Amino acid sequence: MSFMDLTCMEAVSLISGAKCSAWKNDPLRIGCNFTTYLFFELPPAVFLNPVKRARLILFKMPMNVIEIPSAFWSNQYSVYPLLDFFSVYSGWYIPPRFDDSLRVDYEDQACISYTEIDITAIAAAWSQERMENKGLFLTGAPNGRQLMYASDQYETAGMRPRLRLTYEEISRPLSAAPCTVEINR
Repeated sequence: MSFMDLTCMEAVSLISGAKCSAWKNDPLRIGCNFTTYLFFELPPAVFLNPVKRARLILFKMPMNVIEIPSAFWSNQYSVYPLLDFFSVYSGWYIPPRFDDSLRVDYEDQACISYTEIDITAIAAAWSQERMENKGLFLTGAPNGRQLMYASDQYETAGMRPRLRLTYEEISRPLSAAPCTVEINR
């Protein structure tokens, strides 16, 4: 088996219900009515090799938080594959649809500096062409504690969102086309 890391091509966080065209590329936020959209461009190898595992890796950024009892906050977050393309102007129009049947739920582990989410079912749907890759939608419960992650623009490239794909080596033989080579001297 082999693996490849894909870096995020585009990422944006929006506050739910806001009708404004101003947004901040960095940091990404989830929870407290923030949603995040991510897009990863898939290379051709993804369509040739069966995806065995796919993990979305997001690196946390420190934030100043108001001390509120932990019982108030939810620790539930979700990732969905998008059915429509996203736009920073989604608040002005209908937000993009997402596929709830492929939802991946996860909980934040506060003592770890990154979040790793298994999205194998979503990546497999893309690689098997059962669904077009239009990106990912990340959200938290309505009372979800806010999480802050480095974006695709973050100055430390190693902290940008990544999709780690584990796949089998090419298992389908590539057919050879007959050809004739003529050399003129």
